[in-house]
Amino acid sequence: MSDEFIIRHENPELTQPYMIIGLSGWVNAGEVPSSVLVYLISRFQATLFAEFEPNEFYCYQTTGSEAKRPIVNIENGVVKSVNTVSTSFWYHKSRIGGHDLILVSGPEPDQKWNMYSDLMIKIAQEFQVVKIISLGGIFDAVPHTAPSRLTAVVSHTELKEEAQSYGLELISYQGPSSVHSLIMIKASEANIPMLSIFAHTPHYIQVTNFIACYNIMAKIDEMLGINIDLEVARKDSEYLRAQIDNAIEQKPELQEYLKTLEAEYRQGKPEIQQSVNKNIIKEIEDLLKKGQD
Repeated sequence: MSDEFIIRHENPELTQPYMIIGLSGWVNAGEVPSSVLVYLISRFQATLFAEFEPNEFYCYQTTGSEAKRPIVNIENGVVKSVNTVSTSFWYHKSRIGGHDLILVSGPEPDQKWNMYSDLMIKIAQEFQVVKIISLGGIFDAVPHTAPSRLTAVVSHTELKEEAQSYGLELISYQGPSSVHSLIMIKASEANIPMLSIFAHTPHYIQVTNFIACYNIMAKIDEMLGINIDLEVARKDSEYLRAQIDNAIEQKPELQEYLKTLEAEYRQGKPEIQQSVNKNIIKEIEDLLKKGQD
């Protein structure tokens, strides 16, 4: 695979790194994976060392792609710069020995998924990545009062036992896919262990779900032992939970809906009631905004 579509800023020397991937796009419910990567990059003070050439993978004028449009900086009528979004690679050197980190953030590609996945695996092989963890968020009929439901998909059969030992539920699924699945197929072919971990976030929380972000980071830290400083994430999680609780306490119908959802969740796998869903989302969104005023 040619290197011409990788923009290099630095060539770090890394020791048995883990690669953590968090992309916005198809499985970014609650902005969980994209927000987690922003947090990790900040907390680890990670260094940008490579990017994918954005013009190869992103369409800037397709419907719903506003977030991918280049960002312009204009000062007093003069264009100073135009910056395009891309998939970015950051590294962190462990200060206590052991495994370094490669953190991958950016939008899911619009096109050339095969090339994109091949390049992802090329970088993983180049730096001798020992394990890849990709993150996802899925809207589900789960209450915010219960521990976040975390599910997993693995690249190799022998990883199933490891995933289950950490309390991850292995899932079966057939349907539309994100680029994570293709990266996992490529990782399997390259014999690189890979797990995709999905946080199931309540469908009625349409803002950034800091509760799920905290829970999935705590699970990553438990699995990899990379000493993530979770204090800020914990406080953000507690603040959001308090906001939601306060919003629901103001509306008897929301309290009743939550009780029903909690009961159904304890009994099995509740289904999202689409007829109620939009009203619930709107009411909670309005109450959360009111609480921030």
